[in-house]
Amino acid sequence: MQAARADLKAQHAAGRALQMQAQHLFTQPNVDARSAEASIHQMLGQHDQASSRMLQVMLDVGRVRSPDQRKQISEGMSQRQSMMRRNRAERDALKRTAKCAPRGSDRAGPEADLHSGSWGRLLGSRDARTKLP
Repeated sequence: MQAARADLKAQHAAGRALQMQAQHLFTQPNVDARSAEASIHQMLGQHDQASSRMLQVMLDVGRVRSPDQRKQISEGMSQRQSMMRRNRAERDALKRTAKCAPRGSDRAGPEADLHSGSWGRLLGSRDARTKLP
């Protein structure tokens, strides 16, 4: 299991590096379509490798665990999925509430979501793009 954990950690780091590489491509003055396509294919290949490794870990665990233990693992996974769905629904509800807030209120509008993350920095601020000469 320790070897699998190390492999998956390395897979995660490799995936993050590919994401950063793709992000860098989009910050260039001219976006090269071939490079972007190659980057996407690299990410898909890396994702397939990580997925295959995770399946192998699950099969290895399945060989050494009893049916009752596997059932417990499955129940724990179901509970986690349920919790994640509930958290996602709560976040979506908060976003809808923020989008409905009137302009000038203390809540951010829908543009705030678009311009708050790395894509927002890439796109630039809304004010800078909409200023009239």
